[in-house]
Amino acid sequence: MKRIYPFIAFLFISYFSFAQYENFDLSKYKLPEIKRHQLDFNFSYNSNNRKNYYDETPDRSNFELDNDLGFDYTYYRNTSRIQSNGWGSISSTMTLDREKYEERDRVKNDYYNFGIDAGFLKRSYTKNDDRWFLLWSTKLNVSNSLNRNQDFWDYDNSLIEKNKTRYLNVRPGLSVGGGFGRIEQTSDAMRAIYIVEDLYKKDKLNRLPHEDELIVIANRVAELRNQRFFDARLRHIYEMESLDSLLNAMDLVSDNDIGYFTSLNDMWSYGHESRYSGTRLQAEIGGQLDYRFVKEKTETEDYDHSTITVEDDNNDYNENLQFTLALDSYKPIGLKWQRYLFVQANGSKYFNDANVYEWAADLNTFSGSISYGYDWFLNTRTYASFGVNGHYARFDYDEEETNHYDANSFNTGISGSLNYYFSPRLRAGIRVRSDYTWNQNEDSSYNKLFRFISSASLNYAIF
Repeated sequence: MKRIYPFIAFLFISYFSFAQYENFDLSKYKLPEIKRHQLDFNFSYNSNNRKNYYDETPDRSNFELDNDLGFDYTYYRNTSRIQSNGWGSISSTMTLDREKYEERDRVKNDYYNFGIDAGFLKRSYTKNDDRWFLLWSTKLNVSNSLNRNQDFWDYDNSLIEKNKTRYLNVRPGLSVGGGFGRIEQTSDAMRAIYIVEDLYKKDKLNRLPHEDELIVIANRVAELRNQRFFDARLRHIYEMESLDSLLNAMDLVSDNDIGYFTSLNDMWSYGHESRYSGTRLQAEIGGQLDYRFVKEKTETEDYDHSTITVEDDNNDYNENLQFTLALDSYKPIGLKWQRYLFVQANGSKYFNDANVYEWAADLNTFSGSISYGYDWFLNTRTYASFGVNGHYARFDYDEEETNHYDANSFNTGISGSLNYYFSPRLRAGIRVRSDYTWNQNEDSSYNKLFRFISSASLNYAIF
């Protein structure tokens, strides 16, 4: 029984730790003018090598190798009149698949891909008004891939067919629109409250800052968290020195002992959850072009072991027009809760090139989705989320024939998650999800699916 007392005390302290600022309205916080650039590198390697031994048939061996390499860039800017963000990524993938049969290469599948994905979105608010805005966005996706495969095509495994296919896809897109409302990030204001409350609870502050001073601390937090350093250690030192200098300049601190710096470091290192405030309604209309260039070469051995070569080039051009209406809303409920609501309706018209693929047909789609839920932030180490969602989609072909059936689909579900930080770099998470899916098309076929999924994870950030 004694062991439960510290846990109850921990929950009690956590629950009342924000009592000093219980009337502070996060929805009134405005993010200062910031500009953030971030560049990340990612690499993954997977290999699989196995050999099968059989009693009556020849041995077979398999080797598989997957490598992924990429760079990701993100940009964000926030001012009183502009909210914009950009992204860009360069990625490369290599997949090798080998199979030997009687020590002879039976299967060779090689896949190489190089891709570029980039985009930019900008919302411009009218002068002296943070409600109405105009927006434009552009995006570009380029993918160049090569697929080589070799396999036996006869029954006695003596004749080989080789195929080489190169794909080049270019997809530019542009959209414009406008709307009403604005969503602000409030994570930095929440972090400022974490810092001040913890220092005050440990008797490391001369006094509690009033709300105007708290906003000054929150703005300094925002500036520090949106700076980039190549050396993470030097960055952390600079952040601690800047916060300490500000608190001393505001005459909030007089005893800079080890307890003070330990508390400051702890509150700064944790609490990486995303907090927002505001409602935004926007309408957007745009279009996307899809160019695809395909080169294919096939070499087949005849029974007299002569080689038959077939080459083919295909180029097709497709268009997509799209209209989107979206509502995004975040509402802080006190300091520990956050309500979210996302509603979106989307209509698209696809013009598919039938000169290359005879089965291609123009297609209309309509979809709608809604998500509603709550996020709970117990303290800097623990946060949870619970929500419900629904999605409907309609596919309508201009020409109904084989493989072209108008269809409807509906999905609804509930989900929840709980996350805990053991250290600033090590996070444990538990997630559960249950959903129901129903699909139906015009040939009177339908299917239903019910799923319950649970997962647990550990995430460790190396850098």
